[in-house]
Amino acid sequence: MPLKGLKVYISTSLRGGLDPDFKLVQELAEYLKAKGAKILDEHVVKDKEQSFETLKRRVKEDGEKLFYPEEPWFDIRRFDTKWVDEADLLIAFVNNPSLGVGMEIERALLRVERGLNPIPIICLVRKEKLDSLSWMVRGIKDKNFFLYAYSNFQDILRFLPRIIPHL
Repeated sequence: MPLKGLKVYISTSLRGGLDPDFKLVQELAEYLKAKGAKILDEHVVKDKEQSFETLKRRVKEDGEKLFYPEEPWFDIRRFDTKWVDEADLLIAFVNNPSLGVGMEIERALLRVERGLNPIPIICLVRKEKLDSLSWMVRGIKDKNFFLYAYSNFQDILRFLPRIIPHL
């Protein structure tokens, strides 16, 4: 498997409104998993009913525990930031405004300042949404940052090998 061992963090809008391409987000996660990648935050590609159960399973697999089961946002922030720091690659779908997605992109950009290795950050946006994309995202100039406008899943599959060798 060409991506065996690659740890991928997928960032997508959930609370601020489900990304309109959520099925495509799920398809990409499954594609990367089939190629051997580990999706660190697999709970984000599950429907709402499965999401928290998937997170709890993953946390348990890591030998961790939830400290705030009645207020899960504290644990989710703790684990999401941990997983962004562990990732070898961050893929962010930026079709919807999302504070969380923005925070995850910024955390990945600032890894070097925290003594971590830089990682590729791929932001994916539908072509028709590019003009309304936040200028805070469009204005990122970093050698590890890639913004790509797509029309369909095949567009993304043609783009990814430029960033992920052996895909």
